[in-house]
Amino acid sequence: TLLLSSLEISINNAIYDVNSKSDSILTSDSVDTSNFIVSIINQQSNEVLYSWVYSQIPNDINLNEGDYIIEVKSHEVAPAQWEKPYFYGTQSISIKEKEISAASLITCALNGVKVFVNFSPDLYQVLNNDANVKVYVTEDSFLEYRLDESRAGYFTLPSSTSSIIAEFNGIINNEKITAYKVIQNVEIGQLHNIVFSFDDLKNTENPNAPTITSE
Repeated sequence: TLLLSSLEISINNAIYDVNSKSDSILTSDSVDTSNFIVSIINQQSNEVLYSWVYSQIPNDINLNEGDYIIEVKSHEVAPAQWEKPYFYGTQSISIKEKEISAASLITCALNGVKVFVNFSPDLYQVLNNDANVKVYVTEDSFLEYRLDESRAGYFTLPSSTSSIIAEFNGIINNEKITAYKVIQNVEIGQLHNIVFSFDDLKNTENPNAPTITSE
């Protein structure tokens, strides 16, 4: 038997700001965990046996003897979303015949990266409203940051260490310009503030390849 009434969820609200090289707070808003998704997974087969929202989990469930994972996530994951951090945490637990095992505290942390896009003041002054930056973590998923976009984008990573590609598109002096910035060694739990300046507009070589993920 697995006792679930003892399960608690906490939030690790820390994030590492790569630009300032310091720890920061992910969000100043309190995180409501009542609708977090709680799943019971067979550790050997990786099969999801049960799934509920946290506010509706039963007091206990009967499981066969074996090893299981209690998985907690804030929502079904998407490759890229505006203002929607993906929190994730797990706990391993063993079930033995005629014994009661109790779930305990699971701490969920950001499972992805947070990205802002900005422009240097001198570049911003010469851009029109059509200017934008597309931020990719994989080639098939991106967010498009318009000139005055202030929202944070949240991206899940395809591997533990990945790359971010930022593609600038804009018109300066009647010339259409496409330029790129590539950020290597991006890791889960990081905050990146990507700032485009005039110097960055020299990087016009498209870095896209069959895959932009680095192992």
